[in-house]
Order: sequence, then structure tokens, then C-alpha cells
Amino acid sequence: MKKTSILAAAAGLAVATGLASAQVYSASPNLQIINTTAPSGTVSSTIGVSGGPSSITDINVIFQATHTWDADIDVILQGPTGYICLTTDNGSSGDNYLTTRFDDASTTSITSGTAPFNNNYRPEGLINGWTGSPTTFTGTNYSNLAGFNGTNANGNWTMYVADDTSGDSGTWTYWSLEFNGAVDPAGPPPLTAPTNPSGVGSYSVASLPNGGTTNFRVTVTPGSNPTSTGVGVTVDGSQLGLGTITLLDDGTNDDGVAGNNIFGKNNVVINGAVGSYTLPFSITDAQSRTGTGSMPALTIQPPPPTCPEGNQPASFSNLNSNDGLNAAINVHPSLGWSGTDFIQDIHLSGRLTKVASGTFASEARIQITFSDASTITLQPFTTTSYTGFIDVADYVFTLPTPKLVSSITDVQLFESFDDVTGSADSTWTTLCLTWNPLLVPTNPTVTGSATPSSAEAGSTVHLAAIASPGANPTSTGMGVTVDGSLIGAGTVTLLDDGINDDGIAGNNVFGANATIDSGTAAGSVSLPVTVTDAQSRSGSNTISLNIVPPAPGCPAGQQPTSFTNVQSFGLAGNAGNTSISLGWTNPDLLLEIHVSGRLTSETSGTWPNDSRLRVKFSDGSSQDIVPFAQTSGFTYVDLTDFTYTVTGSHLASDVTSVELFESFDDASGANDAVWNNLCLSYVAQTTPTNPTITSASITPDTVLEGGANVHVLATVSPGQNPLSTNLSVVAAGGIQMLDDGINDDGIAGNNVFGAFANTGNQPAGVTTYGITVTDDQGRSGTGSVTLNIIPRGQWEESIDGAGDAGELPASAQAITGADGPLASIGGSIDSGDTDMYAITICDPTMFSASLGVGGRTNFDTQLWLFDANGVGVEFNDDSVGAASVLDNSFVTAPGQYYIAVSGYNRDALDSSGALLWNNTPFTGVRAADGPGAANAVSSWTGSGANGTYLLTLSGVCIQNGPACDPDVNQDGVADQGDVDYLINVIAGGENPTGIDSDFNGDGVSDQGDIDAIINVVAGGPCP
Repeated sequence: MKKTSILAAAAGLAVATGLASAQVYSASPNLQIINTTAPSGTVSSTIGVSGGPSSITDINVIFQATHTWDADIDVILQGPTGYICLTTDNGSSGDNYLTTRFDDASTTSITSGTAPFNNNYRPEGLINGWTGSPTTFTGTNYSNLAGFNGTNANGNWTMYVADDTSGDSGTWTYWSLEFNGAVDPAGPPPLTAPTNPSGVGSYSVASLPNGGTTNFRVTVTPGSNPTSTGVGVTVDGSQLGLGTITLLDDGTNDDGVAGNNIFGKNNVVINGAVGSYTLPFSITDAQSRTGTGSMPALTIQPPPPTCPEGNQPASFSNLNSNDGLNAAINVHPSLGWSGTDFIQDIHLSGRLTKVASGTFASEARIQITFSDASTITLQPFTTTSYTGFIDVADYVFTLPTPKLVSSITDVQLFESFDDVTGSADSTWTTLCLTWNPLLVPTNPTVTGSATPSSAEAGSTVHLAAIASPGANPTSTGMGVTVDGSLIGAGTVTLLDDGINDDGIAGNNVFGANATIDSGTAAGSVSLPVTVTDAQSRSGSNTISLNIVPPAPGCPAGQQPTSFTNVQSFGLAGNAGNTSISLGWTNPDLLLEIHVSGRLTSETSGTWPNDSRLRVKFSDGSSQDIVPFAQTSGFTYVDLTDFTYTVTGSHLASDVTSVELFESFDDASGANDAVWNNLCLSYVAQTTPTNPTITSASITPDTVLEGGANVHVLATVSPGQNPLSTNLSVVAAGGIQMLDDGINDDGIAGNNVFGAFANTGNQPAGVTTYGITVTDDQGRSGTGSVTLNIIPRGQWEESIDGAGDAGELPASAQAITGADGPLASIGGSIDSGDTDMYAITICDPTMFSASLGVGGRTNFDTQLWLFDANGVGVEFNDDSVGAASVLDNSFVTAPGQYYIAVSGYNRDALDSSGALLWNNTPFTGVRAADGPGAANAVSSWTGSGANGTYLLTLSGVCIQNGPACDPDVNQDGVADQGDVDYLINVIAGGENPTGIDSDFNGDGVSDQGDIDAIINVVAGGPCP
């Protein structure tokens, strides 16, 4: 047996390297075909196929034998998956199977053939009259060789040959298997010679700039005999640095139809030098055949021209120039040009690519239509014939009549000669249009103003003008003059020198000062202002100026101080406001400040009432002067001797400055008004004045009764005319207050007097303490301070408890002291604070707790009671006004409890954050009724009110430990026997242990003693 790979030279096929390779497997058995009756006359030969095709696409069988009387011969082929009858009893009396190929493609069946069968025949197929050995075969009985297609060739293939009649014999010399189009030279010529696959390449865009994209496509014609399967296509893109490009027939990369033998790859980015490139491609199939070809020339173009110079560039790409003017398929791009300019020139740049053969570049044109129905036609090219593409850079079309840029209604790309109707003749790969405005000379313009805008005759004003240059060309050498003849100033030349204008030379802001002639009559004048340029153009305007009567003179009073052109700019504290120094030096006591002047409006809408003067004193205080009542617009307004009465005691020398401000800022960032003239003077106080106590305080102003240290302060203003000397300050009780830097505010000699004192045994309540100041001039003044002395509780949180009471049982403040009743607890809480105390309720029948008495509680309270485990017993919010009160409604037994004070609405929570009591109702004493009622208090929620409190109690006592022995019968245990023993003693029985029958210590032996011992035996506290 031998394995033969058919080479291209032998069969015209390329050897494939894949699993589906075309191969021939053969054997030369040289077996005698015995002329005895089958099955004893059966011979067989096996070819073991290894490395063959994994998927059969075509199989043919070659059979060669010498034999007389061919009708005696039967041939069966058993493959790995099934079997087929090649021939049975065919050929009649003829001799030999010289060179016989069994091929499904043959038009002649073996049953119709004649000996010596030297040709191609279709196999017989289904078994018909086989009498050889074996009698049965494995797999499927195929009706033709195509039944093996799609199966794996590898495995054993066995051919069985039987002579089913005696008398004739022969020799089986050769047989072979041809897989997937391979041809065995030992066989007859094949029906049709195999052909290689072939293809034709194309691009979606064959000429493009560097960095552009195109689609690759190869249309494949499959090879034949057999038809190609498993076709693959690659393009060698190494010339462009793209390596091997694999094309796919997947419906995405080709023409959208998978399996139609059109292979492609989309959006391939082309990068390379300008030039033409021919890229080879290769086609392979599963039959080991190969076809080659070349893609058409791919041209990398130079970069297209950029947009031309001009306004509002409108860029486009790949716009077709199709048919003649106004054809339905012509392209109408929108330029999007807008504005009020007139078009003088239209500029165009772009690249035109040829599409239709024979099209001239000069045929591609653009028509622009305007709103008045007029049109212009752009013809960028005069070139006739061209190949590939042609560029135009900054083609300029000058409009015969200027048009408004926004009046374009349509743009149409068309062909002056339509080479191919209904499709593109050429394409604007890139296209950009811009425009230049019509340039019309314009004159310079000028606007002017006067500062101040209202001025009196004889005063000086500043004239200013802003000049705007003319255009086309831009003005140079501008000059500005004002005709000042109406104010007796002649011609005033304004300068743009950085000195006479706004401080910046060359910014087209001109200025100069002009003096109004003293004889100029009052009234409004308009001064002509003219601007000229070196281009002999000019512009004019006017400057308004109001001539007003002379401003009022200085008012009556001492040390008059005058100012001119000071501004009221904005709100008090604005950096633009003018602050003036009056320079008053005399230590006179101010009685009045007098103001005269002229206020000129600088901002429309500003009222005279807005303009105010803030007088500032050395002690940091200030007083505002409102000289005008008018609340309407104005040009200017005069003020003559407005009188302002100074409040408090201030010396003229104490005035540090006066700020001019606006109570309402009409123009933020600009002057609201200007005082053209302003003069202030003062009138001094001349009658003697007493020293006064201007302020007094006591710290702290709330203390506990029983004695507390306090600090008293008093600020004194000396008497005037003459000034007080040797001031003395005495508080109630003869306490001397000192201005020594120790007893006052730490600064000696500043007329602040202080003293430290103790409240001693002053009773609770609000007490007013008088303070008296005297001087060596025999004058005096009085003042007072108020002190609130609050009642002291039997137990004080901060004193007896030495700090803040905690808010949970573990941190509650324990009440200590001598055994006996606990009548009250005093304390204070902050916002977000709760005070809790551990108490012993001795007599539940007498228990009560109240925050509503004593006058000390000063906030909205809440009162809480918990048992020894922290579980809620009862609660009250409001019972007496905003005060809280608890009773014995839910207190059933004596023992240890926790009582807590909080401000409304700080509430108790359990460990899961649930309320122990609901928020409402607000009045009445309630047992725990919230979702956490059965649980111990774990935290608090809410900020709560804050203040001081006095909690008054009854039925509560202080106990320092066991004060009783319940084992009254002294048998070693406290039980019912002790209760019975005490009952017997109280009833007058014997008392062998000698106990005191007054067990509860209330002075009598009665039922109360029996109840007390029962409570103690049950685990309660001693009475």
C-alpha cells in the first residue's frame, strides 16, 4: 500500500496543508480472483488512511483487474462510516476492468458500461445480488459516493471482490481512493480538469488623501472540479505598512450578503507617501488550490487645499456634481452665512474628483441664488480634460452687485454639460466657501460729558470725550475740540495724553479742563464737540452742562471745614466713598453739627435722601446725618445750614472722620452723587453737665442663694463745662469701685470702674443695687445693676454633686448625706443635656416631684421616673404651664428609682432607638406607652431646651445603707416568721428577742411597721 500526494505538475492542483487537503491513497493487492462460487471465491484489500482530510468533499475510486467473463465479478467498498456497491454482475461476457474510475459525476452508470470499463462510471450504489463474504457490512449502505461527504477520511477502507460463478478467473492488480479533487494518474483521465479559484479586486475609493479610509473588495470565482470550498482571501498591504489584510465574506465587510463569494474589509486607513500602489492578493480553497491577482491601482493624493481666507467658512466633503442645472438629483448644500454685511467677494477652495469618463473640470459649477431671485454662477476651473482629481485654491468671484450675506436662499452644484444623466459626473471630495464684506468708508464718531454735569459760574469743569475711529480705512491722527463759547471758554482742545483724560494715553479717550466765565447765566447749555482724522473725515456731538447759581456758603458754627467735589459712591463701607477729616481739635462737648452745600446727581434715579454723612468718633461709635428728605430724582440740590443734634457725650476732638455714603446704591461701581461744595461746623455745649453712668453690669447676673462672688462694673462719662475731676464710684452697701486696671476691665484710667463682692445671705429673688458717681465739682449721677438670686436645693448638682449629672443609670448622680427626707434638687442643663439622679422613694403614698414651684425653673421642662433597672415608670411634660409634675399614680412600692430632668423635646430611647414614651399627649402623668415601653432607657434624642431648675420632692429620702434588721425573731433568716413575730409584739405579745416594735421609726407601733417589714423581707429598702 502507498500514500500519494498529487502535486501540481501531475494534476494541476496545489498541495494543501490544511485538514481538508486533496490526497490519493492506493494499494496493489495482486490477488487471484478465485473462480469458485462465492463466498469461497471472495478476496479483500484494506487501505488504512492516516493524515487524510478531516472532512470529505469528494471521493472517487479506481479499480483495476484482469478477468474473463466480467459478469462473474461483484465489488463492495466498506468505509469507516458506511459502504457502497461499486459493481455487481456487469460487463456480460466481456473481459477485464482495465482502468475504471467510479465517480458520481460520470453520466454513465457502471450498469450501462461495457468491458473492459476503461473510463469513468457512476457506481451501482445499493447492494444488488452480493453473495460474497461477508454477507453484512457496517454503517450506512450509501446509494452514491457522495454519501461519504462531510465524514472523516481517516480510518480503514476495505474493498471486497467476489467471483460468484465457477469457470472463469482473474487477478486484482490495483485500487485507489481519490479524496477532495485529487487525481490518481493510474486512473483514466478525469471527467473535467480542476480549475483554480480566481478573483477581481476593487476599492470603494481608489484615490484618496493620506489618512483617508477605503473599503477593500475581491469578487471570487471559485475553482471547479470540484467547486472550491473553504475559500480565504488575503491582500498584501506591506507597501503601505498594513501587513497582511484578511478579507471576509461575512455580510459586514463586503456587500452585506454573507456567503456570496464577495470578500471585503471596511474602513481601512491608508497612510503612505503620495503615489500609486498596486497590492497583490491571494485566494486559497480547501482543495489546496490557489489563485492570485492584483488590486487595481490605489492612489494616495496630496492634501486637498485648505479653506480660503474670508468670513464664515462653510466646509463640505464628498458632494456630487450630478446633472444639468435644476436637475432633481442635484446637491443643494446650506452655507449658513448670516449677518448684516454685504458680500463683496466669494472665495472657494477644494478638490474635484472625476467620476464619469469624459467629464471636463470646467463643467462642474455652483449656482448661488439670492432672495431677490438674482443668481451668480461660480466656475472654479477652465481646464477641460483631467484624470483622477483636480484642485482649486482660493478661487475668487467678485459680485457685480453687492448682496446682503444673509440673503442667500439656495446653493446648487450642477454640470454645464451632463455626461452621465442620473448619476454623478464628478465629486467635490472637499469644498469650502468664504466671503469678504463690502468695505465702505465710515466717519469717526464722538460722545462727550462734563464733570460735574452741573457747575456754577466761575468754577472749573472737566470736559471728556470718547472717540471711535472711522473704518475703511481706520482713522489715524484723531483730534477732538469743544466749542466753549457758550460758557466763555472759547475753543477747548481735548487731549488723549494720559494726563487730561482717564490716565491712559492713546486709548481714544480725550479730556481737558475748562473754566466757566463768572458772568455766565444760569441754565442748561449744549457745547458742540467735534472729532477729525487724518483721512479728512469728521464727526460731531454735544456735551450737556447745567450752569447753576452759586452754592450756599458755610453754615454758622465753630471751625467750619470746606470741601469740593467729594463723592457719595455706594453703601457705607464702600471703598469708593469719600472719607473726609474735619480737623476739629477743640475738646468742646458737641451739641450740634451744621451742614451746608450743593449735591449733584451722577446716577439716574438717585434721591437726595440717599446721600448721607456718617460721623465717626474715637470710641468706635458713629452717627448718621440725613440732610435731605426729598425722595425723587434731581439734577442738583442745595443745603443751607442743616442742623443735626448730636446724641450722647462726644467732644469735637473725638470726631475722627466723616464718610459720605448712599443708603441705597443706585449704580454699583459708580458715583451716585457728588458734593460740589460741602462745609461742616459745630456748636458746643456750654452749660455744665453731671457725670453719668452710661452702662453698668454684674457678673454673673444669676447666682444661688447662700453667698456667691460677683463682679460689678460701671462705665462713667465725666461731667462737662468744666470737665469732671477725681471721679468716685460707690455701689450699694458702700462698696468702693476702682478704675485701677485690677478691679475694672484691666485698663486703668479709662473711666471704667469695678469691684468684687459677695452676695452673703441675700434671700432668693431679683434685687436691684444702686451705683453712684461723684466728682470734685460737686456733681453726681446714678445707675444700677440687677441680680437674680435663685433658690438653692437641698442637693445642688454642681456643688454637692461636683459636676454635671449623667443622663443614664450608670452615670446618674447619687444623692448622699445624712439619712432623712430629700426635699429638693437644684441644677441646670444645656441644650442636648439630660440630668438623672438616683433616689430612694421611702413612702410611695406620699411621692410627688415638681418643677413648677420655687421660681427657679426657667425653661420648658420634661420630668421622667425609671425603676431600679432603668425601665420607665411615669412621665410628664406639661402640667403647670410649661412646668412638669409627677405624682404617685404609677409608683406602687418603695425602693430605688431614677428621676431625670430634660428640656422639651429631648426624649428617652431604648437600645434599639425606640421611644419609651410617645410624644403626646402633652399633659397628664403617663406610664411608659411608647414602642420601647418594656425596655430600659439606653439613650436620648433631641436637643431640648436649656436653663436652671429646682425639683421639689416628697416621699423621697436619703438612706446610707441598711438601718434595720428584718430578722426580728433572730432565727437566721428574714421570712414570714419575722412578720408574724412583729405582729405578735405589736398586738401586746411576748418579745423574747427584745426588738423595737417601731420598725419604721415613725414613733408609733402600728400597721405601718408591719407593712415596712413585709417590704424589707420582700427585698425592699429599710424604712
